[in-house]
Amino acid sequence: MERKKYNIHYFEPEDLFENYPYEVDLQTQEKYKKLEEYFTKFYYTEILEKAKKEAKEESEKKKLKKENFIYGEVNFRAISYILLYLTHEHNLLEGKGYFYDLGSGTGRAVIGAALTAPFEKYVGIEYLDSLYNTSIITKNKFEEDFGQYYKENKDILPDYKNEKNRPDIEFIHGDFLKQDLSKASFIFINSTTFSDQLLGDLAEKFNEDCKSGCVVTNTTMELSKLDKNKWEFLAYFRRYMSWGIATINVYKRK
Repeated sequence: MERKKYNIHYFEPEDLFENYPYEVDLQTQEKYKKLEEYFTKFYYTEILEKAKKEAKEESEKKKLKKENFIYGEVNFRAISYILLYLTHEHNLLEGKGYFYDLGSGTGRAVIGAALTAPFEKYVGIEYLDSLYNTSIITKNKFEEDFGQYYKENKDILPDYKNEKNRPDIEFIHGDFLKQDLSKASFIFINSTTFSDQLLGDLAEKFNEDCKSGCVVTNTTMELSKLDKNKWEFLAYFRRYMSWGIATINVYKRK
């Protein structure tokens, strides 16, 4: 089916149009543009550059495996589009379960998801001290500010379906391979530079931990060790990230 080509597109420059698996109408684009303006109140260029520097210094000091700790962040347009696409094209997000970002950095994907998709809880897991500490500082600022923003903009925000009408956000400091993911309904992994060993370990963990219906998305390399009897490969498409264009792979637990 031929897609309608809008003259203005918020999510991507025109040269990536053919990579849209889902076309977004102009009214929805304006909504997400407004949400991004709020998002950048907490995540602006200086925070990204500071996080890159601190992550590099810490990983070198601790002599961590370099490729697993190269810092790159998902941008708001990417994570919001991924969630929007999965909602409309695959009916995958029903406002249940937990959203997880594995290797959550300063928390950008978690806060982005909290502004655009309904989950019971939004969880980020980060190993590096410097990035985790930044995510906690940002979370506190976000939660202090969000009440007033919700009052003024609840028509463009998700229905959080709780008494406080606000997202339940948690950041965990630790190794994501050692965390329980049994409550996850959606897992995002910014895995472009991950080693084959780490990708394999993640796939094995998903085979063991994840419940039926759980959706996993990761960047660039496929999770080849996912059990094909348990997982279905749904789609792939391309998005801009902080480091450039990345392929997004989408899997669903049967």
